[in-house]
Order: sequence, then C-alpha cells, then structure tokens
Amino acid sequence: MQEVKIWIFFTFLILQLLQSCSKDKNDTSIVSNLDRLIELDSNIQKLETDSLRIVTSRGKLKSLATFYERTGYCILKNDTIFILNGIGSFTRRHYSLSIFNDTLDITMGESSCTYSYLHNISNIKLKLNKRTYQVGDTLIGELYCMGTHSWDSMNDIVDTTVLEGKFNYLVRHSDFTRQDLKRENNRLNFFKRAKENPSNMTDLYISDCGFEGLPNELSVFKNLKSLTIYDNNLSNDDLSAISNLDSLRKLELINCQIKKIPSILIRLKNLSELSLLNNDIKEIPKWIGQLSSLKKLELGSNLITQIPHELTLLTNLEMLSIYGYKNRNQINKLPPLFFEKLKHIQSFYPPNCMDSIEYEAYTQREN
Repeated sequence: MQEVKIWIFFTFLILQLLQSCSKDKNDTSIVSNLDRLIELDSNIQKLETDSLRIVTSRGKLKSLATFYERTGYCILKNDTIFILNGIGSFTRRHYSLSIFNDTLDITMGESSCTYSYLHNISNIKLKLNKRTYQVGDTLIGELYCMGTHSWDSMNDIVDTTVLEGKFNYLVRHSDFTRQDLKRENNRLNFFKRAKENPSNMTDLYISDCGFEGLPNELSVFKNLKSLTIYDNNLSNDDLSAISNLDSLRKLELINCQIKKIPSILIRLKNLSELSLLNNDIKEIPKWIGQLSSLKKLELGSNLITQIPHELTLLTNLEMLSIYGYKNRNQINKLPPLFFEKLKHIQSFYPPNCMDSIEYEAYTQREN
C-alpha cells in the first residue's frame, strides 16, 4: 500500500512538471494567438514625416532608432507577405513580419558580436491598406508592437521595447534579396548625386549598382578628377562616355568584367592613375605607351600573358601591378632592360608564376 502511495505521488510530480514546462514554453513564444490583431484601413497613408521607430527602455534609460524603407524590403512568397528590416552595424536591431490571410507573426530582436536575442512579444496591432497583395502593389501599414527581454531575472533587469509607426513597401517577387536591395539603393544614390550639383563633384565612387554598361548620367559630372567604378558589368560597353571627362586624373574600373583596355583612354591627357584590377583583359595594347602621364598602373588579376615593350615608354611610372595567382596573369617574362628604362618605379607587384630573376634589377634597386 505504501509503495502505491509513493508511485501516485511521483506520478503527480511528473504531471506537474510537464504542465510547468508546457506553460514555460508557451510563455516564451514570440507571438501569442491572443495578441494578433489586423485591421483594414484603405485610407491609410504614410507621409514623409511618418516613420517606424523602435524605442527600448531599461529603467530610466532609453534608446531610439528608426527603420527606413531603404533598409528593408517586402516579398510575396506562396501567398504570404514577408517584411524584413534591420538597422545598425555594431549593434543591429531587426524585425520581420509575416502575414497570411488574417494570420500575423512577428519577430523582433537585437544582436552584436557578443550577444543575440529575440524579444518576447506581448501584443501587436497592425493596420493595412489592403486585404490581399500582388507583386508590384504598394503595402502601407501602421504597426504597434511591444516586447520584453530579461537581462537579469534575479535583479529584475528587463528591457521593454516598443516598435511603433507607419511603413510603406513595394511588394517584390519572392527571389528579391538583401543584395538586390543594396544594389537598388546604390543606384538611387548615384541618380540622386547626378541631379544635385554634379558639376561641383570632383570624386565619384560607383559600387555594385547592377549597371550593365556606363549610365548616361555619367556625362553630367564634367569636373571629375577621380572616378571609381567597382563591381558593375561593363563587358559590353565601349566606355566612350569616359572620354568626355577631360579633367580625370584617376580612373579605377575594378571587377567590371572588362575584356580589353579601351583606346578612348588616349584622350585623357591628365590621367596619372589607372586601375583595371580583377577584370578579363587578355592583352595590353601597344598604344599603352601613349599614356605618358601615367604614374600608377594596376593590371593585377587579369588574363594577361605578355608585356609589350611599349610599356617601357611610360617613363613617369612609379607603381606597376601585374600580380596574378592560379590562372590569372600567367606572365613569365618582362621586356629586356625593363627596369633600366622605367627608372622611377618604386613599387612593383609581379605575378606568382614569374621567376624573381626577371625583376632582379628592381630588387637590387630596392636594396
């Protein structure tokens, strides 16, 4: 009889423990079904002064940040709307929202190099301008969301975070990624600069815009002295638009899939620095010797196999890079008396396959 009582007692404890674990699991879920609320407001609008702000409070301390549309995006995938946004570099705050019919889920969190956590969401209120969406539609919403995170339960140190405000997103196809968003923002920044006093700009950096060829707007930057184009596809462009930039002294076309050095460079009489790193150039043209003002020439990581003797006509050259690894720049020899003719070279970067005896004269000069 006593054994039966002991067995019943332990069974009761196990049941209580299971219920407790189940309760804890529900309490720490990101969103409770009871807290979801979606309203339809076809008249909702987002003004330029409206924003979606996140405010975190710990006691009397508060921090505030704003989520902008350009830092996030909205996609439609399998009849579900997903909104993803994140801000910050060292400390990053982020939220994601998924909407399917009248079902709403949200995650909200913070991360850095030393920690990462999600908030426990207590309630959500969301207004939308439409009930259903298609790719190309504009999604306008007003969101209120509150969450908490316990840093120290023993000392009752809790962060309370409120995400509140309006947002406006273009609904994208499901294959739209954060990289696509980055390129889109880079393009918008370029076109913005092209409209705002371009004649006053002397330095221009165009990186990863998804351009396939030079944009026509480049011609408005009449007084450029330095132009860098990085990670855009210029493989089918003759680059003639650059020839109109008469004041150009520094030109960098890096990782742009360029197949040959454009002859229009001859027109750039003031060009002293030319960088064509990491392209698909197979040959250095003989007219290269006409770029007599060049002091710096970077042709590293291309498909070059031979250096023409006309390169030695660049007597003002101070830096030359032709480095290459594996199948890049398989250059074994230099023209005779190469460094004797290029007396001003202070920095030289050879390909990995080249025997050091080829640039022994440069090495001795350095020593």
